[in-house]
Amino acid sequence: MKINKNITLEKYIAEQWLPRKQYEVKVSTYTRYCGLTRRINAALGSEKLRDISVMDIYSFYDDLREAKSEQITFTPNETCRRLLKDGYTRSETVRLTGMGMGTVDSLRAGKDVSLVTAQRTSALLLLPIDMLFTENDFLLSDRTIMHYHRLLYSIFKDAAYDGVIRHNLMAKVRVPKLDHCSSFELLSPWLRYIHRYS
Repeated sequence: MKINKNITLEKYIAEQWLPRKQYEVKVSTYTRYCGLTRRINAALGSEKLRDISVMDIYSFYDDLREAKSEQITFTPNETCRRLLKDGYTRSETVRLTGMGMGTVDSLRAGKDVSLVTAQRTSALLLLPIDMLFTENDFLLSDRTIMHYHRLLYSIFKDAAYDGVIRHNLMAKVRVPKLDHCSSFELLSPWLRYIHRYS
């Protein structure tokens, strides 16, 4: 295959990188790569691979820090929980909505649920979602930005190996730092254990 040194990042990902990864990684990892590359392509995909600079990558990271997560959740409010508990048994809710028992238990306990669960609950109770749930949207975590960094590193490393670019640009990009809270989250199960048994 002839090497196209004018290839855009999006085209390289779609035609060379992702098809190769499909056979190199687990299905769940490949699916995650496909999801992450959507944002990468939206920001940098139209640029020629060889023209992307370190500053372009830092600008992308800055944009990610202000971006909202695609994982929006819904927290059932007191009205929702009361209507469910007073109007339907757990098994009736499962039967009428098609949700699993664990999901119904989460709803009744006031835990966060998906959009689909909120929609099914709304249809069951004949009330709009915004009267039954609080929508939660979150900024991307530092850990997610680190996933983007690792993915870009892999893409550029393979492009250099394939001869599309001279060197892996990402070797010059500083690794995004995890903030204090993210580091604490990594340790929190251990800290809870110490606190409980000390």
